[in-house]
Amino acid sequence: MKSKTVTNISIVGCGAVAELLYMPALMGIENIKIKYLVDPNLDFCEVIKDKFNLKDTLCIDSIPSAENNDDIALVLVPTGLHEYISSDCLNKGYHVICEKPLASNSMEVENLIRISNDLNKHLGVGMARRFMPHNQVVKELISNRSFGDIKRIYFEEGGAFSWPIKTIARFDSSKSGNGAALNGTASHLIDLILWWAGDSITFEEFQDDSFGGLDINCRIKFKIKNDVNDIPVEGLISMTGDLKNNFIIFFDKSYLVVPIFPNEKIKLYDPLLKDYPFEFNPYSTKTEYNYDSIRRHIQKFINAVNGEKKQNNYIEGSTQRSLTKLIDDAYSNRKKFDFSWM
Repeated sequence: MKSKTVTNISIVGCGAVAELLYMPALMGIENIKIKYLVDPNLDFCEVIKDKFNLKDTLCIDSIPSAENNDDIALVLVPTGLHEYISSDCLNKGYHVICEKPLASNSMEVENLIRISNDLNKHLGVGMARRFMPHNQVVKELISNRSFGDIKRIYFEEGGAFSWPIKTIARFDSSKSGNGAALNGTASHLIDLILWWAGDSITFEEFQDDSFGGLDINCRIKFKIKNDVNDIPVEGLISMTGDLKNNFIIFFDKSYLVVPIFPNEKIKLYDPLLKDYPFEFNPYSTKTEYNYDSIRRHIQKFINAVNGEKKQNNYIEGSTQRSLTKLIDDAYSNRKKFDFSWM
């Protein structure tokens, strides 16, 4: 659904996330104006302005006050600055989408939720993988209990870290939000699991290789509690080595293998199918890009800000309470990662 009014959008933080993900997403949305590019390093702003031909956009080094009640700020700064910058934007009159995770800890998350409620401003968080078609299919299959009750979930994502680095913030614990693998990479995956299976959770164990620094490899265990049974969940994350990059969702007599990345098939393994899994392919007609789900999320957020009653189910900041509490518990109870050679 297209927004009926022109909405001003300001991008706060003009690093790689803005350039490679959010700007391509915005280019696919009508009736918006990129009002400001905000970053203390104005060269970053100029790169984006030139690359996307934003002739009327202003590059500035501090956040101005909003001009209209429907102005939106996209906060794309390092995690450790999310709460500070997002609260500043809210207080200056913006509705805010903050890149994931919403903040470094539960106290900061609650503060942002309180401010947004007090000011009657929308607060979204960039967990846009919920809008990838294959993840939507999994949500529908689980909600409909197509294969019965979930018995167990395992997930892993891993590969050599190759994200473009413009500042050292990613490796500075004070700016990275106290972590890297768990509160960065894994936060997307855990958010999906809680969305699929329920967000009443109990922390069990967390291992990482931080040694007082940032976690690059980690393993986490927790349980999801619901009316039927407790669901054990275990995940493995690596920013150095290749892993299978999927979820495995076990049911009574079958299991789903769900890809983490788009343009791949969901596979159902069932004894009745013997050696041939049934495949779900939401991508048979077109290619999905990583920014497409972000575009869908931003459009829904714009619709909500403009008061449209349909197509406005964006991912609210309040949905991140359980996830953030789990990350708090993990970093507070971290154990040494069990490398076989250590």
